[in-house]
Amino acid sequence: MCRAVAFLLLAGGATALTELTIHPVEGSPTAALKLNPQPDTKLLFGERGLGSQACEDIASSSWEQKRSESEDRWFVKTSGRTYECGDCSVGCTGEESKYQVKYNLSDVDSCPTRFLTAVPQSPFDCNAVPKRTQNGDPYQRTMNIVVFGSSHSRVLFFHIWRLLAGKRWPEPLPEELLTYEHGGGGGALGGHQISTFDFCESRLRLNIGFHFKTYFLSTANDEEFLRVLNEWNITGVDLLITEESIWSRFERELQANASRTNTYMRAIGEPTSRWGEGFTPAFVDPTSEWAEGWNVTMAFEENHYLDWLAHHFNSKRTYTIIAVGSGESPDQKGNETAEFIARVAAQSAKTTTWNACVLDKRILARPPAGMVCVHGCDGPVPMIHAQAILRSILTVLSS
Repeated sequence: MCRAVAFLLLAGGATALTELTIHPVEGSPTAALKLNPQPDTKLLFGERGLGSQACEDIASSSWEQKRSESEDRWFVKTSGRTYECGDCSVGCTGEESKYQVKYNLSDVDSCPTRFLTAVPQSPFDCNAVPKRTQNGDPYQRTMNIVVFGSSHSRVLFFHIWRLLAGKRWPEPLPEELLTYEHGGGGGALGGHQISTFDFCESRLRLNIGFHFKTYFLSTANDEEFLRVLNEWNITGVDLLITEESIWSRFERELQANASRTNTYMRAIGEPTSRWGEGFTPAFVDPTSEWAEGWNVTMAFEENHYLDWLAHHFNSKRTYTIIAVGSGESPDQKGNETAEFIARVAAQSAKTTTWNACVLDKRILARPPAGMVCVHGCDGPVPMIHAQAILRSILTVLSS
């Protein structure tokens, strides 16, 4: 089931059309967001690695349309390649659509254009993967890819998983991937899961794991993540995908009166009237993320997490992708995201052995033509991100 995916990524999924006209999406939200980042914004830090091409592709990406007498299709064009999204969920939402797919995708099956790129049933060309080592032993290359982030990162993880498993979006995922424990429950330590995919008669093996994370500053969660990596027998991560914390960046909007500051103050006996009627003092473990992050600045949180990342994942083997911005709200918190990217650059200068890049989720967000962009912008956008990440990995492997 895995062989066909690699074919899709290597071939680019392109389909020839006669009398082709390409129409950039002028004046669209995507076009406006091309200003975020600025042309001189640095996106790569340290040496190039497994994720470099993905970050560069997304930085130069834009939605475009192919029109011919027989076909009208959308795709994403970058500086060096194109990415297909199949039916792209065109017309599944928007003011002119009769479908209006909701945030939780409960009614997505009603839209006839919902399916994203189908994985072609073509064999994976394994000629580039040797059968024997120089010593004559059976060859096997194992790569460890780990996603560490919020439910928005979990959306990206599921899209990568779909491409590897040959399962089109939004076909139902296996139930065991979606349980509270494995799907990433919002508890203090978070859910986690790992899957293994074999290519080329098991000569190439991909382990892909997910671990839930909330705030930038979440010491217990970070320690649990390291423990789980050891439990998975992962002694070295090849590609780590993490994020500019949605929980921290949008805490005030998402948590309202349940923010860390409010929860902590109620726990230590502040008058209930100060926080509004209906609130009662809550128990807060003094070692939990709710207690440790209630009275620190955002800059402190960000620097703490970046320092932790660079300390634990700065080996020559490991490459880190940091997804920034919000696909749901691409026009919000722009200044804060710019400051965060500047802190990534500062951390890179301080830890020269740390190799990372920034993948900007805002650039393709608010996709055109009534495409779906719901929780974590689930739909065509993270599917394009997933393709870019896997193609970046395969490019490095083939070289």
